[in-house]
Amino acid sequence: MLITMLVAGLFKGNILTIGNVKIFKPKKIDVKYAKELIRTGEYTLIDVRSPSEYNEDHIIEAHLIPCDELETRIKELNPNNKYIVICRSGNRSTKACDILARHGFQFVYNIDGGMNKWYE
Repeated sequence: MLITMLVAGLFKGNILTIGNVKIFKPKKIDVKYAKELIRTGEYTLIDVRSPSEYNEDHIIEAHLIPCDELETRIKELNPNNKYIVICRSGNRSTKACDILARHGFQFVYNIDGGMNKWYE
């Protein structure tokens, strides 16, 4: 318990840096808050689902970068910008947040429940 509290206290935003190693603690946000942030224009929404899922249904503001392509397309994104990541349920977006964190992105949020919750 004490170790958990100490580690939690060392996080700067959602990244813990120990030496040259960055440990990411994804920040999950609910759909309502995500919609508010997107409306501000300060956040870019990234959809990490497959192209076929995206083509079936997607959020107009979302930019498609499938999770399995994110590592190779990382240079398309600016690590100083703010991002919200979405997938179908939250699993791939969590993985995508981890990838972004390893590349120095600090302002990344994961929509809890993904597209499954978006229209509720």
